[in-house]
Amino acid sequence: MFSKLSDTELIALLTPKNVQSSSAYAELCSRYQNKLAAYLRLNNSIDGDTINDILQDTFLTAWNKITQLDDHAKLFSWLLTIARNRLMDFFREQKKFNDYTQWFEQQHSDDLQYEMRHDQSDLEKLLVHLPSQDREIVLLKAVLELSFDEICEVSTLSLSAVKMRYYRALDTLSNLSE
Repeated sequence: MFSKLSDTELIALLTPKNVQSSSAYAELCSRYQNKLAAYLRLNNSIDGDTINDILQDTFLTAWNKITQLDDHAKLFSWLLTIARNRLMDFFREQKKFNDYTQWFEQQHSDDLQYEMRHDQSDLEKLLVHLPSQDREIVLLKAVLELSFDEICEVSTLSLSAVKMRYYRALDTLSNLSE
């Protein structure tokens, strides 16, 4: 029943007195759980339990703050922003790294050693060579299939900056793959 409803229709059911609220929210979570998990998995080499914890925290935060979402059509980019923030919180709590960018760059400082430790696809091996912000834009566009406008919302960059970084990154990847 809920699978045929749009995000906006499901969000409209999320009222305290509606007995269908939890079922509607469960449908929203199931729609985006795999995409958010894929995003977390591609950007980091954190374990599955940590990914599940971050996802659970993301969906709990979204449940508590759903009334703050002004444009229901932007639900996924809003969830992605929450997940990204929770990921950075996770690394801050670990006190190993100041932010996820520093962590990612440290993890990939020796590309050859990194590639030997991980069984990666060719694309993942090439992505290591991109600056972290460009890498994230490519992942958001190519893997999660976000529009440039949605990427702008998540990254807080202008539309022209996102497009420029995306196409430059593709050019860099193309040159590296030759």
